[in-house]
Amino acid sequence: YMDDLYDFFLSSPVINPDATSPVIYFGSSDGNLYALNAITGKKKWEFKTNGIIHTSPALYKGNIYFGSWDTFLYAIDAQTGKLKWKFETGKQPVYHVLEGIQASPTCADGVVYFGSRDGYFYALDAATGSTMWKYAADNSWVLTTAAIKDGTVYFGTSDTYLFLGFDAKTGNEKIRYKSNGYVYSSPALAGNTAYFGDFTGRVCAVDINSGKLTGQF
Repeated sequence: YMDDLYDFFLSSPVINPDATSPVIYFGSSDGNLYALNAITGKKKWEFKTNGIIHTSPALYKGNIYFGSWDTFLYAIDAQTGKLKWKFETGKQPVYHVLEGIQASPTCADGVVYFGSRDGYFYALDAATGSTMWKYAADNSWVLTTAAIKDGTVYFGTSDTYLFLGFDAKTGNEKIRYKSNGYVYSSPALAGNTAYFGDFTGRVCAVDINSGKLTGQF
């Protein structure tokens, strides 16, 4: 059984490599985010949401950031498991299949970046959860985990088939490449090239300076 037949994602763990008490964090289909002692497996805390958690958590400046199928992005104190803030993305009152967060967050320079199935990509203040900027993806899902390099944030979209690069601070679009299928694959950056797959079964190589395709495999 799956709450959503388009849920191709599962939570991967993140580890706080503390020398004396390392902690492993991961999300679960039971709606909880768990924190365990990475050596003994003993539970330190759990945090309950109202939806499945198939996003991978991000550990940043003492907080854990993750999204849930309940449409909220959460910021949790990594030591105590207490809520710092939560941010609600858009809901679809009729077509509930469109709800929820599947994209794992990426954090850099005091900002948390993530996409949602409400058709937006968000940049939030990591300390407060306030919106710095957002991109409307023409009702297209944003499912990929963003990659950041040299002040630019990169991600893909589903129905619009786009690979995009935005100024990480201002939200101004810098590059745009249209592929031949849904982009559910998170980009990997190497030098001046971004690599990602689309629904044609190909891996695209796109120059991140020009936005031009340099190869397909």
